[in-house]
Amino acid sequence: MLLIKVVLLGMALSYRTIQFERGLEASVSFNTGHILERQSAVPRSVVVNIKFKKPFLVIPQVAAIPQLLDWQNESPCGFRVEAIDIKLTDFNLRISAVAERQLYSVYVDWIALFDPRIAITNFETTDIAALKSGTGNRQASFAIPLNFPDIKVAASFLTGVRHVKTNAIVNVIVDSFTPKSVSIIASTYWEAAVEMVRVVIIAGTDSALWTSPPQRFYIAPGSNHPFTKRDPGQAAVPVKIDIPKVWQSGPRALILGYTGYDVERTRNFRANLQPIKVEQQIEYNLVTWWDTFVYGIYTQAALYVPDTNYKIFDTECAEIFDKCDYQGDSITICDRIPDLPKEGWAKPVKSIQVPANRRNLMDKEQLTGKVKSASQAYHSHLPNQNKYNFQDNDQKIQIQIQKQNKNNFNLIYFLSYFFKQQDNRYLQHSYRNTTVNIFSKLNTFINVLSTLSDNLLEQQSNNNSIKRHYNYPHNIGQR
Repeated sequence: MLLIKVVLLGMALSYRTIQFERGLEASVSFNTGHILERQSAVPRSVVVNIKFKKPFLVIPQVAAIPQLLDWQNESPCGFRVEAIDIKLTDFNLRISAVAERQLYSVYVDWIALFDPRIAITNFETTDIAALKSGTGNRQASFAIPLNFPDIKVAASFLTGVRHVKTNAIVNVIVDSFTPKSVSIIASTYWEAAVEMVRVVIIAGTDSALWTSPPQRFYIAPGSNHPFTKRDPGQAAVPVKIDIPKVWQSGPRALILGYTGYDVERTRNFRANLQPIKVEQQIEYNLVTWWDTFVYGIYTQAALYVPDTNYKIFDTECAEIFDKCDYQGDSITICDRIPDLPKEGWAKPVKSIQVPANRRNLMDKEQLTGKVKSASQAYHSHLPNQNKYNFQDNDQKIQIQIQKQNKNNFNLIYFLSYFFKQQDNRYLQHSYRNTTVNIFSKLNTFINVLSTLSDNLLEQQSNNNSIKRHYNYPHNIGQR
């Protein structure tokens, strides 16, 4: 009898890849009738829904960083920018006025990513007594919890503030960090008073993120600089930051934001960051317009590398291959996928890697029957045919058996590598050597069928090679 080569399921960690998306949102604009410029109640907010171009497979981290700010002169005044209700498909951008003064315009640069080399956290506090009163240079320090053992760099960007006295003066920078926290310093000076600060902190490994030193542009009051002396109109200051050679090529995403500013209280606050290009240097402009007097704008830049070849090993994923022994082209299955060809996969499946902690089998298809140890095999005699159809929600799924001969054959049912997660996802594996479609009815099934000869099946049962190959512990059935 013909001996058929068997491809066993490999117990290994599969992986996801990085997902990344960004955009610039003109969240609220001057003279468009939005609530932030028409009313004075506190708080008041505008919420903008932002949909991702492609859904994420894992809920992403999102950083929302203001680029253009325009509000009414005099204190109290300020703003708050937040990314809220983050989902796989979209998130909400909430822009709030935190004082009675009109908030005319806020443009926000946002970045959404699934990348374990990056950690994003937001911090807001009103516990800043040193900044609320007094004169001269004053500062307050904060240690923000951030459990990130691989941290090598970090930057903070201002995402909210409430000014209550004299000029709008504030600056918030990263002071230090450890694998468990990031320390920041918030400061003001002269007679300015600040009641609230909010920042987004972006931390990363040295292969994923580079941060510039904080950039401080400042001119003395009374100087002849266009930021303080000009006819009504626009003024711009160019900024250039040298980039280390290793970061001067390849895919890079610029992250740019304010750490603070110093703006004259008798004129409306108007400031904008205009990125120009990223090559051997980062180039951008600091911009103000109309009659605003700007004494200082403080910024920081960062470069993020969205490395699409970086593999994120995931214990909840499976990987299928078009060749034996986990070779050839592959696709990773981490979530419900109704149709593999729509994901670009139209090849035979010859081997599968499944998570090592998913070890239960079922003795019937479509998650029916009894759950048993993966070391057991189930046998069934099938008629001489090469197509088996399954029905689910009016969607026909066809399994094409790769026949070895014209005679009847035995089918080993390694059916249903079965697991249940908190979101009620299920995964079912039959066994190998077929063209595969995947479908879902709150469940995920991967059906892979294999033909085996009687002799080979008997040989495997006698020498227990299947159990040895899987290397399951004795308490495999316990969860």
